[in-house]
Parts: sequence; structure tokens; C-alpha cells
Amino acid sequence: MNGTGIYLASGDSYGLYQGYILSLKSVSSDGSVWVQLTEKDKIVKNDIVHDYGYFTYNKPNSTILSVKIEKIYSG
Repeated sequence: MNGTGIYLASGDSYGLYQGYILSLKSVSSDGSVWVQLTEKDKIVKNDIVHDYGYFTYNKPNSTILSVKIEKIYSG
């Protein structure tokens, strides 16, 4: 996916390599989103991210996923 852009609406999910699924759980009117990463139906990370922020998931000694949230639209 390196450098690939995707668009997700609230409630959408996107399948990634190695069984990971990135989900946009909700969008807030304050310009933030709730992002969740699952692996084999197990939540491995979820976080609130603001415009131009990063959602990153690391395992010891390696970064598994780093996503930049570029635009958040609400309404």
C-alpha cells in the first residue's frame, strides 16, 4: 500500500495484508476520527486521530502500520 490513498466513511473498513483490517469507527464534529485496527477479529489498537495526525501500530522492533489522516469531513 506504500503511498496509496484510500477514502473511508464512518463505519467503513479496509482489508490490509496479513489479515489486518483498518476501520473508521466514527467521525467527530471536532475534526477527529476513531480508528481501529483488528487482526483475525481481535482488536490490536484503536485511537482517536486528528486532521494530519498519524495512526501507527508497532510490534517489538518493527512498525506494522503507519497511516496519515489527511482530511476529515464531518456532516
